[in-house]
Order: sequence, then structure tokens, then C-alpha cells
Amino acid sequence: MTDWGFLVEQDAKVPPLAIPFESARRIQYKNASKGALEGFLIGAIPGVLAGLALGAYTNAMACSGSDQSDIDYCHNHSDPTLGAVLGLGLVMGGVGALIGALVGHRNVYSF
Repeated sequence: MTDWGFLVEQDAKVPPLAIPFESARRIQYKNASKGALEGFLIGAIPGVLAGLALGAYTNAMACSGSDQSDIDYCHNHSDPTLGAVLGLGLVMGGVGALIGALVGHRNVYSF
């Protein structure tokens, strides 16, 4: 419920509260969906980087060791880097999205 010149806050349990707009110093609210998106991005970026490092390390370890006579294996086996990048990126992005949704993005308008 809005009224020109007044900020009105309404709750189901409490009757509406109206304060003069001139006495409000700031308006603040939390946006869970924007927080989830920000959390996903914050979590996915390090997840992708960690996946790249883990995939490259796993690939390098698969071709090293005492038996290096099998050169065909080193060049013809499947590369684990893509799976590690996608897996860690999605897992860490999901954790970041969950935390971001719980914390939320705070919008504050001060005047």
C-alpha cells in the first residue's frame, strides 16, 4: 500500500505503519535471486580454475611413471580436464548460489 508523501509498511499481523517520506533516511531490502546469481558466479570462477588445474595435473600424471613406452596411451586416452572443469565449476557454483540466496543481495538507498 503506498501513499504519496508517505512510506507505508504493511504486515499481516500489524496494522499499516506510515511515516512521513521526509523523515526516512534510507530504504533497504534483500534480493535473494540476485544474491544467488552473484554467489554462483563467485563460486563457479574458482571452481573452473581449480578444475583446470586438477585436470591438467591428472592428465600429466597419467602419462608419467616408470612405463613410458606406451606413447599411444598418452596421446589417445580421454582428457579428464573438461570433466573436472565442469564438475568443480558446477559444484562450487551451486554451493555459492545456495550461500548467496541465503545471504541475499542487499540494496540500500540513502538520501
